[in-house]
Amino acid sequence: MPVTNNTIGQFESWQVCVSQVAPGNTSAALETERATQYFSPDIALFVGIAGGVKDVKLGDVVAGSKIYGYESGADRDHFQPRPEVFLASYPLIQEAQIVARDSEWLHRIRIKESVGNPKVFVGPIAAGDKVIKSSTGAVTKLLKENYGDTLAVEMEGLGFMRAAHANKVDSMAIRGISDLLDGKAEADKSGSQEIAADNAAAFAFQLLSLLGSRSIAEVASQGPAVKLLRKSDDPSDFWSRFRELAPRLYPRGPDEDAVWTEAGGDLSRLNLSGNGRSQWSRALRLLENGGGGEISPKSLIEGMLKAYGRNYELQYLRTLVERV
Repeated sequence: MPVTNNTIGQFESWQVCVSQVAPGNTSAALETERATQYFSPDIALFVGIAGGVKDVKLGDVVAGSKIYGYESGADRDHFQPRPEVFLASYPLIQEAQIVARDSEWLHRIRIKESVGNPKVFVGPIAAGDKVIKSSTGAVTKLLKENYGDTLAVEMEGLGFMRAAHANKVDSMAIRGISDLLDGKAEADKSGSQEIAADNAAAFAFQLLSLLGSRSIAEVASQGPAVKLLRKSDDPSDFWSRFRELAPRLYPRGPDEDAVWTEAGGDLSRLNLSGNGRSQWSRALRLLENGGGGEISPKSLIEGMLKAYGRNYELQYLRTLVERV
């Protein structure tokens, strides 16, 4: 059945589908699942507003490097968090940092009433199902004690990221700061929600513009943060990224779709006990140390690209594989 309630248009080299979702992680997950199944997108961005937790001011933009599902845990005498954590696609994080260092994105802002120029922060966002209206409340205390690097808090990012990752789509949440932990009602009356949403949209379209104008190899070769990953004497970030991506693409393990054997690997040399993530962790550790058969990091990535050729993070790893 076709997905309804979507606006489809063209932006530079991109065909863009915009879908408005109801508040809450459940609604965000449902709409993201339906949209990704129907449209098979290259990239999914969740653009909206959030409350500022620290370091940010009204109108600033937070590009989420990761999303904390802070409400998961064990309810004992003292609540023990067992958070879900979803990482944004690594190439999108790097590109967001490049956009953030340049003021060019400010020219896309339509609402000019905001005071001063908003800033961009690339960092963690916390997502739950509660509206936070106080800097002294229980949820704020929980965030400060257990998620001290959180920049913003909202109610949809967890559902969005869970669905995007389940469908193996490069994804990121982008949020404009519409209120702070105190004074939410006053901020809303001042029009801060419209300003924050406009700023987040401006940043998102600048991100798309730069991604559309360069190949992923060009993205990978620019910016100080990226160049750190290209140092031939420090390949650890390549392997940590690969260990995060492989079980997302092949959640049942290295034997799924014969990806390991078709890349030249010998399954008999692998310990295939436990879940897919554990299997991949051991398999890639073996590969990192030169084992596994005739397989190499390059042949494995090339094999994955046959099935997931549009995956930006996989393309990014291919640009680094010659240096590990």
